[in-house]
Amino acid sequence: MGENNFDIEQELCKFVRDGRSIEFDEYLHIHSDVSNLLTTIIQQHNEYFTLLMLAALNGHDEVVRLLLSHSPTGIEVEGSVYDSEGNFVEHITALWCALDRGHFEVARTLIDFGEADVNHGPYYPLLIDASKKGRLDIVQFLLENGYADVNQTITNDANKYSSLILSAHYGHKNVVAYLLDIGADIEYRAHAEQNTALTTAAREGHLTIIQLLCWAGASINVKNHNGKTPMMLVAERDAFEAIDFLLEYIHDETTFDDLELVASSYITSNNVITLDERQRMVRLLRKSLEQRVLFNVQKTVSQPIAAYDFQKECETIDELDQIQYDNDRLCIEALLICERILLVLEQTTASNEDRRSIIIWIRKLCQKQYTTTEGQNLLHMSVNPQTCYGINYRPTDIIQVLPFPNLDSTQLLLAYGQQWIDVNARDQNRSDTALHIVSRNFDQNIKENVMKIIEILLNANAHIDYVNYHGKTPFDEVVDTDIRFLLQSKHKLPRLKCLCARLITIHQITYDHVWPKPTALTNFVQLHNVLPSEDEMGFGLFD
Repeated sequence: MGENNFDIEQELCKFVRDGRSIEFDEYLHIHSDVSNLLTTIIQQHNEYFTLLMLAALNGHDEVVRLLLSHSPTGIEVEGSVYDSEGNFVEHITALWCALDRGHFEVARTLIDFGEADVNHGPYYPLLIDASKKGRLDIVQFLLENGYADVNQTITNDANKYSSLILSAHYGHKNVVAYLLDIGADIEYRAHAEQNTALTTAAREGHLTIIQLLCWAGASINVKNHNGKTPMMLVAERDAFEAIDFLLEYIHDETTFDDLELVASSYITSNNVITLDERQRMVRLLRKSLEQRVLFNVQKTVSQPIAAYDFQKECETIDELDQIQYDNDRLCIEALLICERILLVLEQTTASNEDRRSIIIWIRKLCQKQYTTTEGQNLLHMSVNPQTCYGINYRPTDIIQVLPFPNLDSTQLLLAYGQQWIDVNARDQNRSDTALHIVSRNFDQNIKENVMKIIEILLNANAHIDYVNYHGKTPFDEVVDTDIRFLLQSKHKLPRLKCLCARLITIHQITYDHVWPKPTALTNFVQLHNVLPSEDEMGFGLFD
């Protein structure tokens, strides 16, 4: 820009900043050649703005109207300025400028006369932006004038947060109270994590907002996508005032269970128990026991068993005090709590809701398709005798009550997660399938269950003729006569594609030039890389 244009620009800025609308109008009529400057981005210091933004920032409604009449197309031009709190904000518009400075008549002009877009904010729609910042005045202006809808306006990203959720997250109690008063959807869930306003406030430990939401009727037992309730979320933050409130507000068994599960997680989720984790567990358990006494909510504890050294879950604060410095005993306490609360699937008292929740959890677990560092999937682990030794506390005791191979876990995985679990997946160490592993070694004491597991795997289309890195099929791995007979009795005549795959590997027919890259078909051929002997399988290749 030349010297003359710079001088004109500065003169125009002075007219606009001072609100001299009459002089500004006269100047525009005399100098019609400056119209291109009306929407030009002007730089002053670190800020970038148009004349319309400058007029909005200074609250000059008449100047705004003049600019809109001369250049209506500049309404959505973006700039960068410092907001009213001194923060540098990019991608702002003239409407954002007016709202930020509280010039609501100017904002009304920009929307009604200039047709400014209320959803064009720096990052989110302007209602969301104001809710996030705690600007109750802007929220009221947009909603009370019908410029935005409290339940239709959400963030334009994958999270899809509502204004209520964001104001709850940032602790803006006045905004939360107002939004609730005008009918904001209290049970709306954000898409990504399925959090409601209450679970969001609980996660941040905002006591006052938790209270407002509960008093307004928010569901206190709602769970986010991680299965965590408001009680679990405040307990994880050690927000004891919020814990007290929630227990007082709804002191049912489920709420106490949620608190005790969080307490036990500090021990069960770590191999090494730190002093901080032990203290946090004891504090939360003490709080639960105190409130159980206060509200007369007693535990229903299990009878002592050998797996836990015949220890019994603490029912009084005195009993808890006696074990609070004993890490081994606290581990047992945590396991007893988890078993009491979580192992409900086979109980006749389990409700249909409990069963549905467990099935949903199993499906979500299978969808994630977890594998170990050895490449074993959930099915491998379910049938592997070594799995119990991955348990981080007293595996020799636990194996008595939770043996592997495990029939129940195998049934559940294939009943509810088979579409995500490859029954013929191979691990990295030996290229074993689950059928290889369960056929090879197991405790004779659970032989009956092992035979049932093999039948379940075969019914799920596990292949008897797949080979591992050692060239062995599951049948080759068998050492038990009954298992061998079971596999023979279940084996069907080879399918044509299996016979073809065997012939390719036996005669070492090359196919790299046909399929230069690994495909499902090449993988299938490799799985048949060695042919079992005819005597072992009881049939010939072309019988």
